[in-house]
Amino acid sequence: MRTQSFPFVLCLAIVSGAGCERPTGLATKNGDGESKTASITDSRNTGEPDSGDQGNAAAGGKDEAAAPTLAIGDPAPSLAIAQWVKGDEVTSFEPGKIYVVEFWATWCGPCRQSMPHLSELQERFGKDVTFVGVSDEEPATVTAFFEKDFDENRTWSDIVTYRIALDDQRKTTQRFFEAAGQEGIPTAFVVGRDGHIEWIGHPMGLEADLETIVAGTWDRQAAREKYVKEREAQQALMDAVRQIRTALSKNDSEEAIRVITDLSARYPEDDNVSFMMIELLVKAGKVEDGIAAANKLAKKHWDNASLLNSLAWNLVIAGKEGAHATALDIANRANELSQDKDPSVLDTLARAHFEMGHVQEAVDLQQKAVDLSGSDAGVLEQTLKEYRARLEPPAGTETDAAQPTEPDASNTEPPAAEASDTEPPGAEASDAEPAAADVPQENGEASEATPEPPAEEPTQETDE
Repeated sequence: MRTQSFPFVLCLAIVSGAGCERPTGLATKNGDGESKTASITDSRNTGEPDSGDQGNAAAGGKDEAAAPTLAIGDPAPSLAIAQWVKGDEVTSFEPGKIYVVEFWATWCGPCRQSMPHLSELQERFGKDVTFVGVSDEEPATVTAFFEKDFDENRTWSDIVTYRIALDDQRKTTQRFFEAAGQEGIPTAFVVGRDGHIEWIGHPMGLEADLETIVAGTWDRQAAREKYVKEREAQQALMDAVRQIRTALSKNDSEEAIRVITDLSARYPEDDNVSFMMIELLVKAGKVEDGIAAANKLAKKHWDNASLLNSLAWNLVIAGKEGAHATALDIANRANELSQDKDPSVLDTLARAHFEMGHVQEAVDLQQKAVDLSGSDAGVLEQTLKEYRARLEPPAGTETDAAQPTEPDASNTEPPAAEASDTEPPGAEASDAEPAAADVPQENGEASEATPEPPAEEPTQETDE
């Protein structure tokens, strides 16, 4: 994946102080199928991180990050390593060699999801690139993690083929991660042949750009300009989140929508802003406008399974009438792209089916998600039990299998869907275009027809 601008799943400390996501209204999903939602409408402060929550851990417990002092194009700081857990020691960045320094933690679901991919990249690029994973956890914690089962036949140590190091009193974290103003893990830094930073971002978006860097055709200056612009937009988004939460605490949804509309006018191509807009519109009861905006974003990224999965999940947990059918369509496309093999996508698809009363379909898809997740299927299994309980209620009770329960945004995941067409939503024009004041316009998309919502509207459950 090349694009870095869309919301990859991160463990991130945003305004609420918890969550696995970028600073948006997006409810993202980690590799275990857990929903770690730090929604803009959720003002919880949860403290200690668990298996998927970061809290303020990666940010060093800071509520306000200092102005970034490290960016693409700057000389790379030196490593400060207390212990090498896997692989040979890297004492310095040698001229003429390329390095990937990735920050992770054992409790971070998205980090674990990225590790097999990073191992594949290490194998692919071989001696051309040296990968180093850096954790600031205790040695016993990291060692125990690598002894755990990845699946029935392999441990995590078998899966991870690149170097793993333990930070020396968080010095490396401070020099790279905090200096660059990063808030969420996993985050990777590419150090080029001349010892300068070439790339900063989520490791799942690294592959295509790393190919260009290795080939020697990377435009570092253009990458720097893009990165600086994205950082400015991210800071503006964080400021907007605070304003929106203040408005929502006063039950002023119109003011919240005004804030995000103004931000959209400044950053019309920012997908994070679009996600926030969609959440606000749907939860404010402007469901048709929210669906139109969601279909437009889905059309823009119709071949991006990761973004479509997060978009579908965001819609399905909104719990508003009309949104679940759209979530089902989008989840179907994500599942089509991932070839029925991604547990997180299957879990989203299952939840969408469940919320629409398709309980048997939800059970079948959730079971597949559990089977594919191996030893990391804890939350997925809990959700499967929920679906089965609805399908087969306890003896002596009467339960309407067509009435799904309200999804728990902090623990459960969306349902499964049927195979979707290869055409993105919006192939035909729709008259459900939201008002310009409510929905952000994407650059280059103003002349395109707004995606058409699904023709059939299934019975929905009660609003949140």
